[in-house]
Amino acid sequence: MRRILESNVSKNLREVSIIVDQPYYNQNLNELFSNKKYEKLHHVNFVFRTRPDRAIPDATRWSTLLKAAMPKLDGRGILRTHVDVHLRLFNEDDF
Repeated sequence: MRRILESNVSKNLREVSIIVDQPYYNQNLNELFSNKKYEKLHHVNFVFRTRPDRAIPDATRWSTLLKAAMPKLDGRGILRTHVDVHLRLFNEDDF
C-alpha cells in the first residue's frame, strides 16, 4: 500500500479511505499524508467495519484514539472516522 501511496498518484489524491476490521492505525500514515505531496488531500477516512456478532467499538473512543495517533491530520482538519456495522439482510432469493 505504501508503495502505491508514494507514487505519482499522490499529487492529485483528494480522499483516502482506510477500512479495518480491528482497532488498527499506523502512525506512519500521519507522517506520510502530512507530506507536501499530499497537500491537495481533503479527507482521510478511517472506517472500522464490523458485524453485530462481533465487538462494536464506541465511535467516540475510536475517533479519540485516532486523533491522538494522527495529530497532524487532525490539525489539518482532514481526519474522519466512522464505525460501520454491516447487517446481513435477507431477501427471497436466500430461501
